Amino acid sequence: MNMKKIVYLLLLLWCLCSCSDELLDGPARPVLAADSVRVTLGFNSLSFESPFSAGPRTFAVSPDGVEAELVEMPVPLTRSGEEDRVYGFWVLQFNGTAATSVMTRKQYYNCPSGTLSASTVTLNAGTGQQRIVVIANAGCNNSNSISPIRMDLTVNVSTYNDLLSLHYFPDKTDQTAYPLYRDRYPDATNNLVWRALRVMCGVADARITAGMSALYISLRRNVSKITILPVELDASLKTGDYPLWQASLVNIPASSYLLPMGRGSLFPGTGAGYTGHQWPPVPVAESYTIPQKTFDVPVNLFPSVAGLTLIERQAKAPNGSTHLQVMGYKIEYHRFDTLQQVPIIKRSVIFRIPLGTNFTDNFSIPPNHDLTYKIRLKAPAAGEGSAGETRFVPGYFGGILVGLDKNGTVLDKPDNPAAVQWRFGRKLEVYPQNNRCLMKERDAYLEDNKYFGSETMRWRRKGAIFNTYFPKRMMELMNGKTNSVAVAQEMVYGPFCMVTASLGYRLENQLSASASLMYQDAWWYAPAIGQLLGIWIAGSGIISTMSGVEGFWSSTLDNTGNQAYLMTLKGEVMKADLETDIYHARAVRNLPNP
Repeated sequence: MNMKKIVYLLLLLWCLCSCSDELLDGPARPVLAADSVRVTLGFNSLSFESPFSAGPRTFAVSPDGVEAELVEMPVPLTRSGEEDRVYGFWVLQFNGTAATSVMTRKQYYNCPSGTLSASTVTLNAGTGQQRIVVIANAGCNNSNSISPIRMDLTVNVSTYNDLLSLHYFPDKTDQTAYPLYRDRYPDATNNLVWRALRVMCGVADARITAGMSALYISLRRNVSKITILPVELDASLKTGDYPLWQASLVNIPASSYLLPMGRGSLFPGTGAGYTGHQWPPVPVAESYTIPQKTFDVPVNLFPSVAGLTLIERQAKAPNGSTHLQVMGYKIEYHRFDTLQQVPIIKRSVIFRIPLGTNFTDNFSIPPNHDLTYKIRLKAPAAGEGSAGETRFVPGYFGGILVGLDKNGTVLDKPDNPAAVQWRFGRKLEVYPQNNRCLMKERDAYLEDNKYFGSETMRWRRKGAIFNTYFPKRMMELMNGKTNSVAVAQEMVYGPFCMVTASLGYRLENQLSASASLMYQDAWWYAPAIGQLLGIWIAGSGIISTMSGVEGFWSSTLDNTGNQAYLMTLKGEVMKADLETDIYHARAVRNLPNP
């Protein structure tokens, strides 16, 4: 029979800021049992890991476009504040080192002062290698704690693989400081206090035997720190064309794991979705300033992509990779059915910079890294292919179907015998942000301004009824302009269609549809479902800005006329009732052929 043996656990803590080595003294814990002993735990503080061994750190496009650089910053001489403290840690023991190894012990140790102090740790003796895991700042063992370790791991039942699956995600109730983990911790008087902290974790494999003197485990944070220094704008961008400037950090995984160490090259994947940050929240016109900002960012790992040129790196970043987006824009305010003003982007320039630990083959944000980026922007080069893109252009998904011969020449008709491949005749441009609803609800159940200006919208006004023939004009799978024009030309039922109006003639600052506007090539419109899928397939840079939680409306109705097709950010095609009000929309327009 295995007997419980006492060993001493010495934690080597990797903290945020670099300090001289020191021993953090504290009161020893009481003896746990007749055969246990007491030991003082010492903690050695080290800094975040540096990316400067990971390859070239500069990404530039000359003579214009984007210049980005990883910058090595001076190491601060003092510790940082509350978010780097430790208010408690879990010690987990597994009876082996495989994913199927069973957890044989789970113990929580409180640190009410916020400093790791002397502790006595009890482990089970056994034969063979045992895996010991320490996770700090992941909640406590109080019944009011929401700790996944407390609630989801059971001694003698749960496996190491179960531990690897534990994660948390941003929400409006508990994890409001995401990706910091927020939970309750006992203070010195045993009162529970909410704290938002960086999770720290470490793993060691060892034989646990009588007479062991110490076991050393290095703790690393489950997040990294990203700092964007003040963005530098060239004089060519400080014009009246783009008086407003904002930056966004996009494709931040909406799921952070308690133990992200040792993961594969594609983690956590696209299944959990993404969140992001935008700043400044309200840009000042003609200030041409994007201030410095620092973020904690969860792990986001991808395989290396070797052999890319600088332009190819921007264009071929993996779907879901974290990147910085900077947008300059000009807006106009529209007033239609209401006195409420709604801003509409009329001109924009967009830059996208894929991030990573270098600017050659790496697109990953690993744990426990400090990454600082310096960005300089100039007016983008004329034409496509520069790192600074003036438009979101996913490819040929607009216009009519055309045939191409073996040399890529467009033929007179798609069924020409010389055709060897086919595509649509026009490239699409995607509106640079989610569209706002530009139609007012008119019924007895809703306030007049509830939907006007909102970021989600109904496809059809609540309570409106179509006749039998009208929906049949909006069933095109690949031509959203045909759907949208058909709606706009219908004077009776057309005004009921909130999506096609908000993404069409209202976006062109027209109160109502007119024949002269309907047939202009530059008209924005609601994409058909096939065009939405084309956008999703063509580029992660576009999809990452489509920040809808539920999905995006298309202009395509199903054969019943009572539901419209929509697309989720995972590329799933679904249908929803026309009066559903939780979906976003994004306009497109056909670009002129060169």
